Amino acid sequence: MANKIKIRSSEPVKYGPHDFQLGDYVYAPVSLNDPSQGNQLAYIDQQDKEGCTIIFAQTGRTVYREYDDLYLVPITEDWMKENPQVFTPCDDIEQPEGRFRFAYQYKFAAKRFICDYHIVAYELHYEDEEEYQHLVREGLGFFTCIKESQGKATIAQIVRFIPGSIDLAAGAMQLISIHDLHHFLRLCGCEELKVPQSLLED
Repeated sequence: MANKIKIRSSEPVKYGPHDFQLGDYVYAPVSLNDPSQGNQLAYIDQQDKEGCTIIFAQTGRTVYREYDDLYLVPITEDWMKENPQVFTPCDDIEQPEGRFRFAYQYKFAAKRFICDYHIVAYELHYEDEEEYQHLVREGLGFFTCIKESQGKATIAQIVRFIPGSIDLAAGAMQLISIHDLHHFLRLCGCEELKVPQSLLED
């Protein structure tokens, strides 16, 4: 089963209908009475103020879950590789200097805006509390929780690359979850993403 991520902050993050759109992917518990069944990938079919009706991607089973039961789906490169109709691998943007270097980059066409955007992803690995605290000191402690991300987290930045005598990369937004990326792609008029096969395997 793939990793699950909850946002880390001083106060517990409360999700609601304003955070999700129909068709968004989330992780949700298979059974509310038997935690040993774990969480599975699902997409949102209907919403109300308290929760949503979801359909599990593996089984097609429909259930209702409150927003507090949901987990974010981390961005991984599997989503890019599974959707070549949207994403094209590239190396247009140079690696930044310093410790944090991005693991991969792709570009995609924003059909609605007649321009290209790039997505660069930083994969952050940490094996213990000391390394995690270092990331917090670097200002990256807002995005994940060490226990729930299981030692790895991804921050993806969407940028507009402007080539020229001096290449520029203007940041548009920063993401940690696939449903936020979906929202941006829909705004750009891109196709809906196919689920990576790796997330549908037991």
